[in-house]
Amino acid sequence: MEIAGFIQDIPLDALMEQAEAEEQTGALFLKSEQGIGEVLFENGLIYSADYPYAGERLGQRLIQEGAIHPSDLWQALRDQENGNDGSLGEILFEKNLLPPERVRQVVEQQIEEAVVHLMMWEKGRFTFERIPPKRPPLVLIRPNTILKEKKKRVKELKSLPAKTPLDRIESHPNPRINHRLYQEIQHTLSRAKVFEPKMMIVLVEGDAKWRMMIKDDLAKRNFQVKGTSSLEKARFEIDRLLEKGYSPIVVTDIGFPHEQASMKLEGLSFMESLHKKHPEVPILVCTSYPISNLRRKILFSGGIFCLVKPDLSVISSQNFEQIFQSFLAELVYCLDISIHQYYQEYFIERAEFVEDDLIEGLYHRETEIMRLGGQVIEDAQIQKILYEVSSMLVKEGNVDRAIEEVLDFMAGRYDHTALFIWKKKYLEGYAGRSSLRADFADKVKRVSVEFDQIPLLKGLYTEGKGIFAGPPPEEREYNKFLNRFLEKRPAWHFLYPVEIMGRIVALWYADTAQVQERDPDMQVMVSLANLIVMSLKMDIEKN
Repeated sequence: MEIAGFIQDIPLDALMEQAEAEEQTGALFLKSEQGIGEVLFENGLIYSADYPYAGERLGQRLIQEGAIHPSDLWQALRDQENGNDGSLGEILFEKNLLPPERVRQVVEQQIEEAVVHLMMWEKGRFTFERIPPKRPPLVLIRPNTILKEKKKRVKELKSLPAKTPLDRIESHPNPRINHRLYQEIQHTLSRAKVFEPKMMIVLVEGDAKWRMMIKDDLAKRNFQVKGTSSLEKARFEIDRLLEKGYSPIVVTDIGFPHEQASMKLEGLSFMESLHKKHPEVPILVCTSYPISNLRRKILFSGGIFCLVKPDLSVISSQNFEQIFQSFLAELVYCLDISIHQYYQEYFIERAEFVEDDLIEGLYHRETEIMRLGGQVIEDAQIQKILYEVSSMLVKEGNVDRAIEEVLDFMAGRYDHTALFIWKKKYLEGYAGRSSLRADFADKVKRVSVEFDQIPLLKGLYTEGKGIFAGPPPEEREYNKFLNRFLEKRPAWHFLYPVEIMGRIVALWYADTAQVQERDPDMQVMVSLANLIVMSLKMDIEKN
């Protein structure tokens, strides 16, 4: 059985049943939008199967089961990349990382998982080629055994609606988390989606008949093809496709010297200029000119494959179809490799974007957790000081000690904190705390000023202006007041006059070297001061 066709015409289960019935030996290659897969047969029995990233998924399962170490998986996958044709289970067996029975079980799981995954493909191309096994198979599985056990599961999976990461979060009970996750996942996927390759074959062929035959046959095999008759048109088409976000693959001739001996190989200079301008664009050379003498030149000019195009002038009509299909099969194989390389680069790029987003997300989460943790600690400290001050006032009736506690607490939040007492004509210092100076409390206690001479203080005392918060006013007398207990004028400060029974009796003071647009600590200090005021009012009313 040597056939090729479309998966939508002949599903995989039918191909497998046919291979078993005819006891075929060979390889069934499949290609779709999901990638490239294969199922290998010996005498109609499956001994290996693979699909995109099968090794990683099986390896992750083995790590979760504790069967292998992550470093062992990495080394086995590295060996596969470096040319080891064995399956993941076979490589692990060769390295004595798994016992024989476990290896057979692993290989069977790998085959079953791969076949079920491939059976989900509904569109694409397949080719069956007669290829004998390169080594004695570890396991042989009847296709019907897998089909009978898995058909029901495949049918159930196909009947389920496709569930994307965005769908999974819709059931989250918290709408805020739901919306946030949706935004973040959508952002990551949209960033990665931009780099998903949109493939387009640019066929540069001067012979109209060849161009039509190759383009039509590639189109039948689900390739998107743009045909051009000249190098100038090809340059324009390639630039246009790149601007639109396509990933072009160029298939070009290098000239036709067999027809005109004087004709130059303009295709080589085209390749050189294209490779210099767009080194990421794969270039495949298809020419009937003898390439044995030009192979090195073609490769150095950016060509990745050199294919010999049949010469129509020397081919009989009887052999043409066979020769043409053989040439086309080789061209399709080279295109598949080039496309696969594009997707490998894309998946690596996408993984890097996802990794960057994960790292950025973790960083933001950690920052947010630290912020929230700091806020929780801060709230706990505020609750603690409120409780302690309330306890001192209610249970002990110790106002002086409560004032000391408030000053100590606020000293950790401001550069300077002080309490002044209003007398008939004077404002006198009572107590102070500073995180910058040890002698601040003594200087505060020595303060005694006539507040009538200082407009800001007079306004707070006589006019009941309430809290003042902001930079100190540019008043000479007020600056003298500050200089009595401060060495440097603060950038920002607030004053809170305390009223008891209709009379202003005290003034709370706090300052900082940083300008404060919003100061939550000020509200805490006002609340603590009001607790003391409430306690004093209750004492006065009792007496």
